[in-house]
Amino acid sequence: MARFQFVTRVAFHEVGPAGCLGLVPLADHLQEAAAEHARHLGVSINRLAEAGLGWVMSRLIVRIERWPLSGETMHIETWPSKRVGHLFHREFRLREESDLLVGAASSSWALFDVHARQVAPTPKWLEEAVRWDPDEAVGLGRTAVPRVAVADYERSVMPRWS
Repeated sequence: MARFQFVTRVAFHEVGPAGCLGLVPLADHLQEAAAEHARHLGVSINRLAEAGLGWVMSRLIVRIERWPLSGETMHIETWPSKRVGHLFHREFRLREESDLLVGAASSSWALFDVHARQVAPTPKWLEEAVRWDPDEAVGLGRTAVPRVAVADYERSVMPRWS
């Protein structure tokens, strides 16, 4: 069960003035799909929390062909693709109701100890639950993300302890 299908709907409050889904709400939908897949694998965030563990996203690359609209149903396919050192890679494909591919994303996540606030070793039960599928939706590569010369839009985000 490497791949998981998740169906969700674009809510009105998630769209901007053009009626399209925003990037942050899209990331929320991707995270929900990943969380639901983890629950199905028996490694839910609740089980991780019982062990004093959690996930932190280190990288997300999104490619969108067409932004979903308010009220539109999205079909998100997600799967863990590989492990590189302490990072777990997860892939996403986003399709509209007609099964047309409208976007894809690749992400990397680090498992961390919530008490020590540092990268944690992977427990055996977590390693055994994951079934890898090496297909990459977008791919993260091994190089740094190129710096943007001139930004069309810029937004500052303040990290917080939760």
